[in-house]
Amino acid sequence: MQPFSSRLYDIVTRAQEKSPGLIRYIAFSKVFCGTLKRGQTVYAMGPKHGINGQVDIIETKIHHLFILMGSSIQMIEEAPAGCIVGISDLEGIILKTGTISTTPLCPNF
Repeated sequence: MQPFSSRLYDIVTRAQEKSPGLIRYIAFSKVFCGTLKRGQTVYAMGPKHGINGQVDIIETKIHHLFILMGSSIQMIEEAPAGCIVGISDLEGIILKTGTISTTPLCPNF
């Protein structure tokens, strides 16, 4: 998770309402297979998913995708395999590491 200024985030996403805090966190991720699209429903798997039969999966929606460029961000609609992207609104779902997949049957990386 990479911290960014709430003001920068609100400007880039053209938010109708201001963010409640001073900092917004954007998940830093690489797309390994397929295409990640804005508005897509995905499953976020925590780091303990699959260990000793534990289930740590949360279904969520991709609200915004970004290309991270140093201290700035640029919003994009989709990212093909091989791209390194930023994903918003995963603060309460993924703490440090996790796997995001379109199927809950994906093995945890």
